[in-house]
Amino acid sequence: MSGGYSEASLISHQPKRLRLLYEPLCLLHTLSEVRGDRIKPGDILSEGPGLTAPGRYRSFVDAIAYICAYRKKPGYVTAAALEEAPDAIVVLLAANNDIDTAVVTLLEKVVMILSWIIDNPTVRLDTNEARGAMKILTAYVLDLNAPKIFDYYQRVNKLVSLVMGRLNAEPGLKADEALPPRADQDSTINLRNWVATHLSKSNMQLQESDMPSLALSSYRDREVFNALHHTTGSLELSLNFERLHKLLYKLGKHVAQCKRLIEATIRLRLELSRGLRIETIGGSWENRIPLLARTCNIQNIGHRIFSDPAKQDIFLRQLQQIYSEKELDRVLSKDLCKGKTRVHAELLVLDHFEQTGGRFLDERDRYIGCSKPACYLCHLFISCHPRGYASPPSHQKLYLNWRLPDIRTDEQNAATRFQHQQGVLFRMIDTVRRDLTNDIAARVGKRMGFADSTAGGTSTIIDIETDLSSSMSSLSLDELLKTLDRQDGAGRGPREPHMDPKFTPCGVPFFPSETSGEAESDDSATGGVGI
Repeated sequence: MSGGYSEASLISHQPKRLRLLYEPLCLLHTLSEVRGDRIKPGDILSEGPGLTAPGRYRSFVDAIAYICAYRKKPGYVTAAALEEAPDAIVVLLAANNDIDTAVVTLLEKVVMILSWIIDNPTVRLDTNEARGAMKILTAYVLDLNAPKIFDYYQRVNKLVSLVMGRLNAEPGLKADEALPPRADQDSTINLRNWVATHLSKSNMQLQESDMPSLALSSYRDREVFNALHHTTGSLELSLNFERLHKLLYKLGKHVAQCKRLIEATIRLRLELSRGLRIETIGGSWENRIPLLARTCNIQNIGHRIFSDPAKQDIFLRQLQQIYSEKELDRVLSKDLCKGKTRVHAELLVLDHFEQTGGRFLDERDRYIGCSKPACYLCHLFISCHPRGYASPPSHQKLYLNWRLPDIRTDEQNAATRFQHQQGVLFRMIDTVRRDLTNDIAARVGKRMGFADSTAGGTSTIIDIETDLSSSMSSLSLDELLKTLDRQDGAGRGPREPHMDPKFTPCGVPFFPSETSGEAESDDSATGGVGI
């Protein structure tokens, strides 16, 4: 166990009470890991051209979280929020595991670039200076995130041969075996050419070092991918086309997030004028899931859910019509009871505000951004919390490696936080029981899976020191770049050296002067194309 303190110093919920949550959760997970349709970002009323006030804030924290989650592994899922402090605006950051050195190094540079924009009011979205700042920022972000982009690239390669084979099929095949006649042939040719040009080099697979250039090409040419939307045919074929379309967009998503971060910073210039400071929140330790194998079976679970024997019998009969009782008991007692739990990144940030009483930059929208949509339990916890945190987007997947934020006896507001948690826990138990009984009564089968989020992560605040002067307004763009170059290497981990921020891939402009409304619509306030 990490974290520097023992379980004896924690204020803990009674194990029996926690089992009232985890036992029906295990049954829900066995029935279907996906608990419902995706919950997408709610529509925000417009204040005129550009991002709305809440939209600017959400774009900022979502972009920060996304560019820091540089690997597609559960421990790298990152959450962020903006906190108002007397001397600055604090960018709070937490990950399922601790924030590592490579992220700290990137954030030092990001803060310098954003501070330069804040301190220079002449830098607007339509100026060369803004485009130059975006170019520098994007270079650093793509360098760190090359491993994540490479993961997407490998997934693209697995799908592209199948999908492009359909696109290249001879005319006359059936609709479910080839591109339907109504597809636009010019757009199909453009897509074929793009794939042939950018997804390989000298007929060899690209390497991780090629990912920055691929990301820029994918962002620049994203309208080419719309050819995949013109397809119809069998369900399997349509799903493959849709998956490839989303993955191709994800190749360039970091570029889109850099653009959104710059745009949000410019529009939040007044609110951020006191300067930015970054603080990281330490991750949690792993703990055993609070279940007992000897009592984790459907008979006992049904008994604890229903006090009325008649309702209990109905529940068990309905459940046994869907799954074998013997098989369910085996899965519950032998597989699920052995799991470990962690506090997920969003809840680490939320608990920081609970512990310190801190204020969000926008108290009307107490929103915590994340590099991925929230899981079923994080969304449920945040929605049930009495202090009115903004409900996040959610992929509605259920992870049993989840737990409530830890509360130490010597922390601020420990008693109040524990009281809030008890109320949230009771509401979560009621909701989970209702979802379980409804699913069983409706005989809901397993839902189709989709790209997910992941989790884990205590509130040890680490202030990231930088060499920022009190004002960046006196620096030109070239001087900013030189300052960043002098900073290069400080605090870096063993990863490869930074990509030269001055590089421009041959024939690939960083940011087109004009983009279509259709293309921009895929970059939502929480991260653009489907995550």
